[in-house]
Amino acid sequence: IYENCTSTGGTSFTPVNRNRNSATTSNVAMVINPTITATGTEIDGQLIPGGTGKKSSGSSAGSLEYVLKPLTNYLFRLTNVNGTDHAASLQLEWYE
Repeated sequence: IYENCTSTGGTSFTPVNRNRNSATTSNVAMVINPTITATGTEIDGQLIPGGTGKKSSGSSAGSLEYVLKPLTNYLFRLTNVNGTDHAASLQLEWYE
């Protein structure tokens, strides 16, 4: 997780309010796959271990909770470091 990143481009993404009792729309602006020109300050890093070959397995970094600054750009990056294609995802949840 990086704070105060600088980016351009990417695909806009509209977050979904999962509270079915609320018609409030999110104040969050999200972009998927932007071009990062400066990562900013790293505030957290996690290693998600896996296996090799037929013994490979999934893993989870668990749950982290941060109170983020308003009107600040954040970069959440998932990086594959072994050079082999793997399916992966990030799930972000927040309160407004």
